[in-house]
Amino acid sequence: MFDEALAKIIKKNANNITTKLIEAIKTHPRTKYYHNLEPDLLKERVLDICKNFDDWIIDRTEEQMKRIYLNFGRIRYREGVPLEQLIYAIFLTRKYITSILHNMASEENPLKIYQLLEFIEMISTFFEEMVYFISLGYKKEKIFQETGEEDEEEL
Repeated sequence: MFDEALAKIIKKNANNITTKLIEAIKTHPRTKYYHNLEPDLLKERVLDICKNFDDWIIDRTEEQMKRIYLNFGRIRYREGVPLEQLIYAIFLTRKYITSILHNMASEENPLKIYQLLEFIEMISTFFEEMVYFISLGYKKEKIFQETGEEDEEEL
């Protein structure tokens, strides 16, 4: 069963995760768009993801994910963020969050392995849903910009 202490670890380490992640995103060759982005803006976006994850843990509603990340994808399209770089930045975010958990599991306060695995599965599900809705929002905005019409594709 899920242990809320795991979610608290992410919340407690959000600034540490964010600092390391910003450095990685701003220097990784697959995220060139972000290299010149203001660090404060990037930090705000990463902290939003951590907060959204925390909220999702409580509610776990697809509607919440859909609303937030369809809009997120549309905005990133309007900003001109290349989709592949956006998705890679999201994968880096997931990587840094899960690495914190792995480090915590190997320290003096070990977490039960099944709890850790369950929580990492929840993280994976969150990020998979996020990528799906961001990509869909990105596509919808592209169609809207090209045709002036909303894409009515069912989710």
